[in-house]
Amino acid sequence: MGDLFPALVLQIDEQGRFRLSKSGAVDAAERAEARAYMESAKPKGAGGKGFGTLGDLLRKKLGQGE
Repeated sequence: MGDLFPALVLQIDEQGRFRLSKSGAVDAAERAEARAYMESAKPKGAGGKGFGTLGDLLRKKLGQGE
C-alpha cells in the first residue's frame, strides 16, 4: 500500500471499484513512444509514399534525381 505506479483503468464497476492494469499502462506508453518515433522518422516531402526503393535513395544521394 502507498506505492505509486502508472496504471491503465480497465473498468469501473457499479460499486465504484477500479480494475487497473500495470502492464497495460506500460504497453500504452510504449505504443505512444513508438508512434511518436515513427512520426518523427518520416521523410520530409515524400507525400506519405515511404522511403522509395534503394535505387531511388542512391540516385537522390548522388544528386542524379529521377
